[in-house]
Amino acid sequence: MLAFERGASGLSPGVSGLVRLATSDNLASDLVIPALPRFVARHPQLRLEIVTTTAAVELGRRDADLALRLVRPSHGNLKARRLGAMSYGVYGHRDYLARHPAAGDDPLAGRAMITWDEAHAHLPAAQWLAKRAPDAHVVLAVSTLRAQIAAARAGLGLAIIPDFLVTDPDLVRVLAPGDVFSDGVWLVLHADLAASSRVRAVADFLAETVEAARAALAGEA
Repeated sequence: MLAFERGASGLSPGVSGLVRLATSDNLASDLVIPALPRFVARHPQLRLEIVTTTAAVELGRRDADLALRLVRPSHGNLKARRLGAMSYGVYGHRDYLARHPAAGDDPLAGRAMITWDEAHAHLPAAQWLAKRAPDAHVVLAVSTLRAQIAAARAGLGLAIIPDFLVTDPDLVRVLAPGDVFSDGVWLVLHADLAASSRVRAVADFLAETVEAARAALAGEA
């Protein structure tokens, strides 16, 4: 019945109705929403609902119609398209770095880390830190990226932050770009909704938005 409903939703030629997009809070707040005014002006009859979560949503159960994710899905009747890449860096406030010089040649040695809590230990940044510095002194573990950025700005320690989110000139990168990691930015939608005009409109908008921010997302700007 869900498959029938999804198929029927693509029969209307007009771009109107509700589309649910699942993505992370930082991608929604710092990438998608700033670009929304031109999209709304282009499709005034379409209503977008954004579900922000770090957990995987089930597109097959209609938790969302499409998703913008940093991890490619491995199962389900889904279509996935890689739109670009998002790089990460390890950053600390310049005052913290001055007060806590690195111990030896490793910029992480002797410095406190700010990271994800146990519920988010599956995320790439948490896994990278566990592998790169398994004995790191974790001074703070939180459940949002915004809290990590705030803690780094407060001078608590080092945090692993997407490069495009770093706008504070007092946050200094301590590792070269190639020494951390990058994630693919994936557009994911249910195969039954590929013909839906309203879902296609949102998918095209997301592809345009990521392309416009490609250099910043990749840490090149």
